[in-house]
Amino acid sequence: MPELKDELQNKVAIITGASKGIGAATARRMGELGVKVVLTARSQDLIQKISDEINSLGR
Repeated sequence: MPELKDELQNKVAIITGASKGIGAATARRMGELGVKVVLTARSQDLIQKISDEINSLGR
């Protein structure tokens, strides 16, 4: 059976409320699994921080 990471690799997820809480945690985890994420939130500064964290994973 394929690993979750293998199944999600190169998929796209749109995450709303991605600047904090469950949204941020979901965005980070999806990034770790190789999912391409589209982040939306009201706070540009916070969402940029999450985006930078995900991009630093080098996936």
